[in-house]
Amino acid sequence: MHAWIDQALWCLDRQQAAVLVTVAWVQGSAPREAGAKLLVSAGHQWLTIGGGHLEWKAAEFARARLRADDGPDRWIEALPLGPALGQCCGGMVHLLFERLQESDRTWLDALRAGLQSPAGCMREVGLGGQGVAPWVR
Repeated sequence: MHAWIDQALWCLDRQQAAVLVTVAWVQGSAPREAGAKLLVSAGHQWLTIGGGHLEWKAAEFARARLRADDGPDRWIEALPLGPALGQCCGGMVHLLFERLQESDRTWLDALRAGLQSPAGCMREVGLGGQGVAPWVR
């Protein structure tokens, strides 16, 4: 269920640049729910956000960012599935892209530990910052 954390850390351990793509929120019909993940490196990808043209486009955005020397490390793309991508779902998917760096190891380790705790946790991501906080019920 949370294998993406181990896969992201695996990339960091090997100094393999990668972008984590997360379905942030969905409007209407979409192939996957919010929280679905895709991890993209220059030559590989792991997990899925639903396949098809949506996933191909997400991987294209991620790899373009991996090739660029400048640009944000976190950003959101809104993708209309029907008109722009020709997918039958027809909804709108908002994808969070996060270029992973060595400094991300801190929150990845904290998140893994928190998810193994009976109390649980949640991760809050801002485009300008990040953090892991205990789960609030």
